[in-house]
Amino acid sequence: ERDAIQATRPSGCWCLGLGGRQPRVLPISHVSSETLTFYDPACVCPEAHAMTAAIESGRVAYHRSIIDARMNRVFGSPDLDGYERASMETINPTPGNRGSFARLLAYVDPSQPEICDKSLMIRGPVGTGKTWAAIAMMRRRMEFGEAAHFLPLGKFLERLKASFGRAADGSDGPTTADLLSAPRDIGLLVVDDLGAEYGTSWAETQIYELVSARRTKPTIFTTNCSLGDLEDRAGERIASRVVGMCGGLSGNIVEWGGEDLRLREWGRL
Repeated sequence: ERDAIQATRPSGCWCLGLGGRQPRVLPISHVSSETLTFYDPACVCPEAHAMTAAIESGRVAYHRSIIDARMNRVFGSPDLDGYERASMETINPTPGNRGSFARLLAYVDPSQPEICDKSLMIRGPVGTGKTWAAIAMMRRRMEFGEAAHFLPLGKFLERLKASFGRAADGSDGPTTADLLSAPRDIGLLVVDDLGAEYGTSWAETQIYELVSARRTKPTIFTTNCSLGDLEDRAGERIASRVVGMCGGLSGNIVEWGGEDLRLREWGRL
């Protein structure tokens, strides 16, 4: 019966129309009996091509569902209220920022790992759209499958302080370990408003430990500070670590100038 079916199959077909893949066994050691099993590409027949296409379609759909779930979780956070439309397409750079915008585009281009595997700092005056740009870059990189987290630094420190003792007393809310886990371990982190006046050695220690934990992971920082001011406000060791993560003074440090967009918008109301 098998031979009869095979006689009706196209030339080169070996799967009898079942679309299967042929296993092969490769010896990997002449001393022991260890082997490695792998599979040839699918058969050449139409049924095999259809099965391969169906498998690929399912894989793509599954991958897309993971990305969508991540996007919904991140952009559903109250911390991102007002930034739902933030994307690379909705950034409208001023003439003076067009060169900087080109650098932001390079940072979300997965074909340039020498740029996007490092961290990046967006530096400029208050209200020029730095946070919008950082969130837009986060969205684009998430669309390529990267896991990401947005961290408004001031709120993070407040939540961290409020979490002390929760694990021991069983009170509601995230524990200190919960709050520290995602920012330290996530693939891409956006740290918003680095260098704001936090005023305590405790806050400086928390920020330094977070930055140090991410020294090998890409992180996007926004700040209103010049590099000199950043040393004064955040501390010299934090400023030095962040600049080093960005590839040094000639690395991924992007100036983002312009007028205060919030004041301009309020003037229209």
